[in-house]
Amino acid sequence: MDERHVPHKGFYPNQPDPACMCPTDPDLLLLRKNAIGERMSICHYLCAAEQTSGDLNKLFIELAHDEMIHFRRTMVVLACYDPIQGCAFNDVEINLPSIDSFRKSKTCCSFETIELLTHSITDELAAINQYQESYAAAEHKDVKILFCDNANDEKIHVAKLWKALMVCTNENTI
Repeated sequence: MDERHVPHKGFYPNQPDPACMCPTDPDLLLLRKNAIGERMSICHYLCAAEQTSGDLNKLFIELAHDEMIHFRRTMVVLACYDPIQGCAFNDVEINLPSIDSFRKSKTCCSFETIELLTHSITDELAAINQYQESYAAAEHKDVKILFCDNANDEKIHVAKLWKALMVCTNENTI
């Protein structure tokens, strides 16, 4: 891994190993890109379920549930390679290994809200990738520090937005 910058003490309540503050594993880029696709699919299927009935509604709900599982699995692996993201999930009390509390029922938020939260999450994940790529390409320490700090802030945003979205979509909120 590249040279790391440790933010101000206490910046992350569940502080990971300082040597891993700016992970640059290329697989993280792939994991986030796939997480974006899964999140967009979940939103689409939930919206489609709301607009249909009968067997088609059940199919869309089933597909949304499957995509939620894929997203969660992706985020579990991502958190293993990115301890900052893992700490952010812990800080907002996202229980990564479980999806047992998903209920196949109506969502409790408007679909406009679900779309806004989904779009916000996908934008944050894309921004993290951009910062990681920029960090890896940067030559000056102060530039690397900037990209690292900004990426770590975005990771906290992802956790908070995902937690809010979980409430809207009846995903695991334990």
